[in-house]
Amino acid sequence: MAVAIAHLQHEWARLPPRRIGVTELARAAHVSQGYLNRLFRAGFGVSASVALEHLRCSRAEALLIRTDLTIAAIAHQCGYADIGHFSHRFSGIYGVPPTGYRAIANRAPSVLEHAGVLRLSRLVWE
Repeated sequence: MAVAIAHLQHEWARLPPRRIGVTELARAAHVSQGYLNRLFRAGFGVSASVALEHLRCSRAEALLIRTDLTIAAIAHQCGYADIGHFSHRFSGIYGVPPTGYRAIANRAPSVLEHAGVLRLSRLVWE
């Protein structure tokens, strides 16, 4: 697990973070994708793919709340290829599109309310 987290830290230290998939992360950690998923579920309570998506969206969440960047700029800053894909993925997690989230941010749920995602976020981003 430490090798996978170190890989994320190294790759995402350069902004904007690029999309990293479970295959790449498993390869970097020298484990199978299935085993990596079992490690993520045991350590963080979610699969590796869900954790990776939630990490990117947690960064978007912070940028929506703390900056006046455009949605397109936030999508780029979080490693999404285009605003449409970002909006679709963000809406799937939060139940509202990024523009709607920005308007209700003080009342909206956060992916960081999930203890495992919060722990992983701290390991990767801090």
